[in-house]
Amino acid sequence: MRAIDFIEADVKRVEKGAVRAVAIGLSLGVLSVGLGLWAREDFREVFTLQNLLPPALMLIGLTAGLAVYLQKAPWARKLVWLCVILVGVLALSLVQPQTEVSLSKFQDPARFWPENLHCLLVGAGVSLVTSILLSVLMLKFLPSPNRRWQTVLSFLPGVCGLVALTVHCMGTLVSHTLIAHWGQMLLIFPFAYAQQRVLFKIQMKKALSGHLGSLKNVGDLG
Repeated sequence: MRAIDFIEADVKRVEKGAVRAVAIGLSLGVLSVGLGLWAREDFREVFTLQNLLPPALMLIGLTAGLAVYLQKAPWARKLVWLCVILVGVLALSLVQPQTEVSLSKFQDPARFWPENLHCLLVGAGVSLVTSILLSVLMLKFLPSPNRRWQTVLSFLPGVCGLVALTVHCMGTLVSHTLIAHWGQMLLIFPFAYAQQRVLFKIQMKKALSGHLGSLKNVGDLG
């Protein structure tokens, strides 16, 4: 691929990117909800407004966060929007009322850490799946992100995991949410970022093959 061909293709992805970004964000969010429900042992107290509203709003926040990527606005303004969305999503993960099912899990103190480990694994699993899908879909349909946006986008898989856990483990203790639900976001971030970097470098090498003689590291482009 010639460099000019890559640039032209990237420009076309920018032109169609807004709708695609919303579609990708919504699809990943719906997938996360589905995986979270699939991993549940039962559906007691799930389909109530107080339990479904927080994850629904979090799904909207996830979609909006990806849509900000292609907004024509200064970086500082985008960063403010993204921080507001992230704070809102984190707050929503704490507001579900505790239910009889969730409280019964922690009546026995011996179950506290096993439950934390269980949710860490479920959340990290969903985050891993959505991280791979996000990278593939961005590579195919959205313009190439620079290093700054690679960092921002690396938070999205963890948010997907958080959305999944909000429907998988509803109305749980705040301490459990902080340790397990938020903890899986920290676990997946390094992997998601490394994945973004590797795919970006591969993409740049293919696009600029034969034109990298003066560059010591293709990663410097990002």
